Amino acid sequence: MSKIIIYLIVSFLFISSAQAYIGPGAGIGAILTGLGFIILVILLIVSIIIYPFKWIVKKIKNKNKNKKN
Repeated sequence: MSKIIIYLIVSFLFISSAQAYIGPGAGIGAILTGLGFIILVILLIVSIIIYPFKWIVKKIKNKNKNKKN
């Protein structure tokens, strides 16, 4: 157990910066995911607002059809 602790301490003392490259693919994926989520929320809000109006128009049309008959 003490060897593991010593190895961890030594390895943390000699940490160097990583020379890594993250390509544009990850950024594009993140941007598209964010845009998809925003569009989803907008469509959800629009559908919640529009549905009652569609229901009211349908009721009014049915009343007009019943009056004509």
